[in-house]
Amino acid sequence: MKCKTSFFNPTLSRNLLRRYWPFGLGSLILWLLLFLTILQSSLSGFRSELWDNADRIIYQMADIPLVCFLPAAFIGAALCLRHLHNRTELQFFLGLPLKRRCVYLTAVLTGFFSLLIPFFVTLLVGAFMAVPYGISLLSFLALAGIGTAQLTIYYGMAVLSCVLAGNLVGSLLLYLGAHGFLSLMVHGFMQLAAFYIKGMEGVALPAFAHWLTPMSGLATCIEFHVENSVPVLQNTTALVIYGLVGLVLLVLGELLYQRRQAENTGNTLAFWWLHGPAKIFGASAITMCALMLVWLFGSEDIRSFPATLILVAVFSLLGWFAADMIVRKTLRVFGKRSLLYCASFALAAVLVLVGIRADIPGVATHVPSVGGLEPEAEVNVNFDGSTLLPTEDVILLHQTIVDNLDLVAEPSADTYDMDRIYICYTRTDGMAVERGYYFEELLNPDSDNPVTQVLREITGKNDSVYPLLFVGRDNPITEETFISAVLNSAQDGRGNLYFDFREEDNVRLTPEQALTLYDAILEDLDAGRILTNGYYGDHNTLAEISFNWFSYDQPGSPTLNSTVCVNRYMTSTLKALGDMGYTPNY
Repeated sequence: MKCKTSFFNPTLSRNLLRRYWPFGLGSLILWLLLFLTILQSSLSGFRSELWDNADRIIYQMADIPLVCFLPAAFIGAALCLRHLHNRTELQFFLGLPLKRRCVYLTAVLTGFFSLLIPFFVTLLVGAFMAVPYGISLLSFLALAGIGTAQLTIYYGMAVLSCVLAGNLVGSLLLYLGAHGFLSLMVHGFMQLAAFYIKGMEGVALPAFAHWLTPMSGLATCIEFHVENSVPVLQNTTALVIYGLVGLVLLVLGELLYQRRQAENTGNTLAFWWLHGPAKIFGASAITMCALMLVWLFGSEDIRSFPATLILVAVFSLLGWFAADMIVRKTLRVFGKRSLLYCASFALAAVLVLVGIRADIPGVATHVPSVGGLEPEAEVNVNFDGSTLLPTEDVILLHQTIVDNLDLVAEPSADTYDMDRIYICYTRTDGMAVERGYYFEELLNPDSDNPVTQVLREITGKNDSVYPLLFVGRDNPITEETFISAVLNSAQDGRGNLYFDFREEDNVRLTPEQALTLYDAILEDLDAGRILTNGYYGDHNTLAEISFNWFSYDQPGSPTLNSTVCVNRYMTSTLKALGDMGYTPNY
């Protein structure tokens, strides 16, 4: 170790490898057991006629590095930088005739390649096993690229956490916090907002939150498909960006490594300027975790807004003191200055929730523009399943709802007897924008509110809203084409059937009954009393009618079928059922 100017010292690297060889060997054994077991299981049941391309077997394994490298990156970084958290070892390393940059790069590169080499060896063995089955080496190369990008971002975060922390516990907290804090905070506050803001019934993380949480962001970009028998990643750019960010974090770690003071070894954090942010992040995470647990297992009364404000204030106080104890490694944290900071943090948390309640960010009144959205968006009325409509029509409906928010019910109200409209846009980057609204008797045919009128307008001109039975009415049921029809009763909120068919929940209809109901359903359709296909189980659905027939102009064609959900507003259909002796109990 005589060189003071080199950036990598082989002697030090060999010493680290000899010291931590069980970790490298264990990584190799784990990869072989996990990866090759899954590969062998897939190949043993492989039948080429069931696959468009044999490479799809490899696609199932794209998530393995995503999960395995998350803990492995921290373990590898912690072992190779262990001297940062041990005063005796740190003094030894600082006494070496090497520059700090050389010590840092040697340790970091040794840890990185001790993780990457077992992964590559496993892929090489898997390739020899899979090539006879027609799986190309290009698929394994794609998987190797995915794993390298994931390891780089994880390892960069782990190394930076070890440098910023003064002990192993602190580095682990920083590493886990970097992965989970933003997701927890954003998702948690959005869950709370869902109960207090009209239109926030649908909850999804925004795009920036996915990008800032690698575990979430990587999961959305590692799926890939086949074009001309060549595997194509869904989002190669995102993988490259994450890999470059990992390299930037490693460079930042090297700069901080040179400025780190030896006397900070043993502290939770090695830099004084991290104390404040760490307390805020830690207290926020503790507060949100505690609040979400209470909300999950508490009563309905505890979800009221005044009760939530009290809980936020209490948990913020406790969370701040807990974070202060962890950062300072002492129980003596109840000084005047700490009490002032704690009270300020609790007040800020309460004001944030009040701001959410007042919709200061403008969530309730924001309607996205067509630009950046897919051409079709989803409209879901009373949990009726996916109905794709042109995005322009959905935006028109959404804008009408925003212009008439006085018609929207409070999210915290009893929603069982209400009508619901769920809107979901898909952005061109793959992210979802969701909104949900509750109304009083929106689907009532006597209602003339503007939201109902627009809903009828946009659904009436889209055939996909209605069952196949009524699309264009090209294949109407006649006595010649009729095969069978069944009437199934739905259940009310207490588990009772709306129709009682001699203690059964279904009855087979005669041809005459089926044709009568068919005509009645057409009358309700023309009157605008069927807005969607419905869903068997929706609180407005009383029964389900299943028709089976074949095309009258093609007697030898396959059997056609369609299902219609009867809601409480379909007066013509309900009258026809009543004339047959089937009157619902509601």
